[in-house]
Amino acid sequence: LVEKILTGNGYTVVSVPDAEQALSVYESVDGDFKLIFSDVVLPGKDGVALVDELKLRDPELSILLASGYSPDTDLNAIKDRGYRFLHKPYALPELLEAIAELLVNRH
Repeated sequence: LVEKILTGNGYTVVSVPDAEQALSVYESVDGDFKLIFSDVVLPGKDGVALVDELKLRDPELSILLASGYSPDTDLNAIKDRGYRFLHKPYALPELLEAIAELLVNRH
């Protein structure tokens, strides 16, 4: 659903089911991404570990994480790293606003 909404709002979206495939896709296009939007809870490696690894490769990469369930330790780790976070369920305008702000504020 999110992929359809974002595509319908003019964004190019690459959707993958887990962190390992995300890393593979990222490498296959030589890191040509402006923003990573990931759930915190993923099969295998969690979303925070995924975006940490991607930020090491591209410190300018914008990050947006979301979760309906995140222990306080996850939320603290996200805040400590300066990543943007949305609690599920989030409203469509909230998602679109967060993405637009992150892309406009890229360094």
